[in-house]
Amino acid sequence: MLYRCSLRFIVMVGILALLSGVTAASGHVHEDALAELDVLIDDFAAILEKAELDRAAQLELLRDLDELRTSFGVVRDKLYGRIGDERDEAAMRARGYLAWTERSQYYDDEEIVVYFAGLPGNRTDWIALTAASRPDNQYGRWAYTQGETRGTHTFAKLSPGSYEVRVYFNWSSGGYTVHSRHPFTVVAR
Repeated sequence: MLYRCSLRFIVMVGILALLSGVTAASGHVHEDALAELDVLIDDFAAILEKAELDRAAQLELLRDLDELRTSFGVVRDKLYGRIGDERDEAAMRARGYLAWTERSQYYDDEEIVVYFAGLPGNRTDWIALTAASRPDNQYGRWAYTQGETRGTHTFAKLSPGSYEVRVYFNWSSGGYTVHSRHPFTVVAR
């Protein structure tokens, strides 16, 4: 019950952020307000992961949270005429990420969507999805960015666990130096 109330609180905060995020002069959303909303939703998801709830209740609340995140994105895009990855790019780049997942959590039957921006444009810059516990020179699924400095890539589904999106520059001269890491999780449905 407490978690349902907390979820309602996030909904109210989100609506206020969306409505108050418009500046009278420009009519554009205030990026900091939306970035804070994303952080609030991510923090709540992390709390749910550690909560002592039965697995069915936990999964139901996590599904509600994913639906909430999607709903805010749709409302934001309709209100401000913006594409989700543009707004996400501003927030994620402000946090220092060069690549990030579309969501902080996926189910094990879903593909993983990764956005990237701010890369140097080498043909062999690459992005890897790796178990968070693995060292930098070990990687799982990966893809070259083909010289693109900004874009998206969709990776095949992963088994449950904690992962990172890692960015490497200019293979092989760049070695296994990770220039950006973004955490995400995969849970069983």
